[in-house]
Amino acid sequence: MAGIRPVMITGDHPLTAWQIAASWISSRRGGQGRLLTGVQLSRMSDAELNEAVAQVSVYAASRQSTSFASCGHCKARAKSSP
Repeated sequence: MAGIRPVMITGDHPLTAWQIAASWISSRRGGQGRLLTGVQLSRMSDAELNEAVAQVSVYAASRQSTSFASCGHCKARAKSSP
């Protein structure tokens, strides 16, 4: 595996986003994946978000501010991974 993990960040409704992402989640992650909404993201501390990005595949109903936060934490985690 190349170490590339696809993540979807969208403003779509969570059910819509999950249905769109379901095919690549099931084929690449053995059906494992987690979805967070923009509201859930906005309530998380930086430490909680840092832990969540390892498991979250879909960020739905996101606003621009939470999308940027998600991207920033994903980048930080990627840089710190071996």
